[in-house]
Order: sequence, then structure tokens, then C-alpha cells
Amino acid sequence: MIDKLILDIKEKTKGLNELETIRYVYLYMGLMVNFDSNFIFRNKKIKQKIYYCHINKDTFNRILVDKKIICKSLAYLMEYIFRCLDIWCVTKFLDDQTDFNHVYNQVKLKDGRVLDLDLQLDLVNIKAHLQSKYFGNIDFKEIEKIDYKLGYISKENYYADEYVYLIKSIICYMDFSDKIEFLLNNLDVYNDTFNMEYVEFYDFYMKRLDLFLSDKEKRKIMPLNMYIENKDEREYTLCLVLLIKDKIIYVYDKNLKKFKKVKPQELKDYQSVSKIPKFMRVKKE
Repeated sequence: MIDKLILDIKEKTKGLNELETIRYVYLYMGLMVNFDSNFIFRNKKIKQKIYYCHINKDTFNRILVDKKIICKSLAYLMEYIFRCLDIWCVTKFLDDQTDFNHVYNQVKLKDGRVLDLDLQLDLVNIKAHLQSKYFGNIDFKEIEKIDYKLGYISKENYYADEYVYLIKSIICYMDFSDKIEFLLNNLDVYNDTFNMEYVEFYDFYMKRLDLFLSDKEKRKIMPLNMYIENKDEREYTLCLVLLIKDKIIYVYDKNLKKFKKVKPQELKDYQSVSKIPKFMRVKKE
């Protein structure tokens, strides 16, 4: 599978210059893969197994099947792809004094420029049609021109960042509960979250809410990572509890593809990664 992917990328990047090719791969892979939720929410033993697994072509083929990555496996996959395209690339480890050091890529262009690329951190931005934040120190106008050429943006569908200013002007006079309801229904401008896996989905909504809420308002929201366990697999969904007098609970419904208000008893089949507040606890029959 990885060999076929390389051939496909070579075909699709014919006529592109070096930087355009790098950008194409960055966006293409950013739309394809998702962060492995097991590495976020499972125990240390499972995290170690994921982080320290042997990296080879079989690993890359598995990624192309299940689309699950962590920073390390993605960085090595990106290095392999770039080297097959005759682009200088190395995988770098950030000494961040944690059990699992963060991993990213560095590429060197033939014009001498060196770019640090961190696709794992940019996954949510690419999937949400936002401006990327970790594609080296490239001038915005140069990136914008390339993104137009690659079709990532157009005059009709520009970066979704531009809607931030519009939303801020709409919600500025709303009370807290109305503001949250409006944001949950309108943050996903292009319906990009429909195809996100849970880690990027959570990241998208929490970072977007962070843009629009004051520090005082943020303290009124309790996010809960809820899940239903089916054998060894967990299906996660985001629950947001508004810590106000009437205690409003929102949960994302994958079938309806939107957040809905629920009562505690409607969550009786779910478990939470963290402790839930007392008023949400319901005895199972």
C-alpha cells in the first residue's frame, strides 16, 4: 500500500515545484490520518506499546489501513514519503522531558531554506479547513498562493478562520447559555468535523470555544470524554456540562451530526474517562 501511495503522489505532483510538492503531501496526509485516541486515554502500558512499536514498511501499511497515528509514527511515515520523492527530510525528537517525547519533521529545500513541519499538531487545522500553523516559517502569501493552486482554498471556500470575526460580532451581546448553543451549532463552518476522529474533534471544539469565551465563561464549562465500550474498542463522544444554575448538558450525537441537550439518564450507557459530577450519576438498572 505504501508503494502505491508513493506512486500516486508522484503522479499527482507532476508539474509542481519542490515546496508545492511538500505542501501537497502535508495537506493530503493531514486529511487522511487521525490521532490514535488510545494514546490519549488508555493506560501507560498501552501508550508504551504504541509509542515504542517498531517502525517499518508494515507500520506504514497499517497506518494506511486504519488511519491511526501518533506523532512518532506519522513523522517517520512523512520522512519515508519525502525521501521517496527525493526531498531531504529527517525526523526529530523534541526533548520535552516527558515519558513520550514529541516527534516532528525537518525538511531542507534545494534553495537552502529549512522548514520544521509538525503535521500531527496541524491535523485539526487541516481537517477544519483552517490555516495551518506548523508548516515552517513560510510567508503567508506564499502559502496562500500554493493553497489556491492545490485547491485547498478557493474564492468560494477560503480558510475558515475568516468566520471567527463574524461569529464574534454575532455573539457579543448573547448571554452565556445562548452563546454556547450558538457556537456548538455554528463553529463547524464547512461540516469538516463530520469526518474527524475523536481526538481532532475534541481539539477542534475546545480550541474554537477558547477563542470566543472569556476566562470566567471557560470556567463554567466541564468537558467530559464519554465512551461506550464494545469489546476492546471504545467509541468516544464529547459531553459539555454547563456549570450554571440549571446545569445544561450537551452531548455530540454522531447520528444526528450535532450537539444535543440531554438529561443525565440519557447517558446511562456511557462511561467517562474522568470523574463525572454527582448530579449526572445515574444508577444502571
